Amino acid sequence: MASKNRICVDFDAVIYDGANILPDCIEILSLLRKDYLIAIYSARLTDVERSQMEKLLNQNAVPYDEILPRKPQADYYIDDKAIKFIDWKTTVAQIKIPPLQEDQFIPQASGASAIEQIGKSKHLLIAIPMKTEQRYRDRAIACANTWLKDCACDYKCFSDADLGLVEKSQYDNAHDPIRTNRTRMMSKYAYDNNYDFLFRCDTDTYVWMNRLLACGFEQHDYMGWCLDYPKHLEIDRGLRTAHGGAGFFLSRKAMKIVSDTPPSLCSDGKFWGDIWTGEILWRHGIHCYRDTRFLDGAQSFKTHHGNIYPNELPSDHPYIAVHPCPASVLYEMKAKFPEVSAITVPPVSQLWEVPHNWNYGQRRPDICSCTYCRGV
Repeated sequence: MASKNRICVDFDAVIYDGANILPDCIEILSLLRKDYLIAIYSARLTDVERSQMEKLLNQNAVPYDEILPRKPQADYYIDDKAIKFIDWKTTVAQIKIPPLQEDQFIPQASGASAIEQIGKSKHLLIAIPMKTEQRYRDRAIACANTWLKDCACDYKCFSDADLGLVEKSQYDNAHDPIRTNRTRMMSKYAYDNNYDFLFRCDTDTYVWMNRLLACGFEQHDYMGWCLDYPKHLEIDRGLRTAHGGAGFFLSRKAMKIVSDTPPSLCSDGKFWGDIWTGEILWRHGIHCYRDTRFLDGAQSFKTHHGNIYPNELPSDHPYIAVHPCPASVLYEMKAKFPEVSAITVPPVSQLWEVPHNWNYGQRRPDICSCTYCRGV
């Protein structure tokens, strides 16, 4: 049987903060221990301190395999003072020294609690939720090194800890409202920090920033891509809900409504961030402005189901953002489309979109001009 790889974890400020075991520590170490040996170390470990540490770990059921008085050889290290080396400019940005150039920003690496660029402008904040699993952080780093690298506005990748949230179950959104609360708390952050607009997308989204900034979002309270439901079907609830993967915009007015509204189950009996946002805003008379330049390739109503790759997009494609893209594909997107024109025309229909039949429900020719309501 092959031996397990080792993860080396610092005790001080990583597992224990001097008063308590840190949130999520036990759950995540339990998951890691299925595939790795967990070695816990401290640089100041006398025999008495080792005994106290062992007692504390056991009392709190912290999973581990060994306790060491030094940093041993390992495959991975988790340390609050560590800096992951990517390249020198990215790495040096995490050390508290004067910046290389005035106003220059170099994105943080994965050792930080958030990946962010804050301080350039209060006009627009790009907000990206970053879940606990490493693949989400890998994608956030890829975003920071590709389409966010020379970003002309502020951005922040929010971990659940940044938002004061604890995930109960990633896949049980019939009971865990965390997806809704991520959008709520990011909206609250943007509103409280005086941003005029918020653009929320996922870590596996690729965005062409010049197109995003030129798309006219300032003219709308709520903008993104949604299905083109005719008005006669929107009598009872908001159906035009922007899809969160490819991203949507909120104005300050919309941010305030979203952040102040308690989470609730959506019409399908589950907690969502994007669908809930659309339904809440609809109740306040704010309808989604539909823009077909935000492309989602993983929807059930398309012939394409899954990741979008650069070779699937025409060289002159009109899209502002595409989703989903694994971390490696984010780099490929930047390599294939290093420069695109800022101004594009929204396509009548997106790639892979399937025609829909909206000929059902009560005809409402007084408010709806679709062929069904007009009896054509």
